[in-house]
Amino acid sequence: MDMEELRRRRMQQISEMRQQQQQEEQKRNAMLQTLEPDAYERLMNVRIANEDLYNQVVSTIVYLMRQGNLKGKISNEQLKKVLGQLSASGAKDSKIEFKRK
Repeated sequence: MDMEELRRRRMQQISEMRQQQQQEEQKRNAMLQTLEPDAYERLMNVRIANEDLYNQVVSTIVYLMRQGNLKGKISNEQLKKVLGQLSASGAKDSKIEFKRK
């Protein structure tokens, strides 16, 4: 590989990183506008604990926003319900077995 090819790849990586940062910033702003402060804080805790669940919730909220189905800000209780529904639907049947010696 020559230097020009390396430079082009690096510039592409930087561009992709900037796009990801912009998308995250847009999500964050949308959530700040849509959620009450305590609900936003809960969502950020979910983000730390379970990135997939966070992305599902954000996608759901953004979809509802675009459809015009949101009236007012989402409270902490409403967010808990959404989280419960999404985690229940995404939960896998897990079984724990104890083997005794």
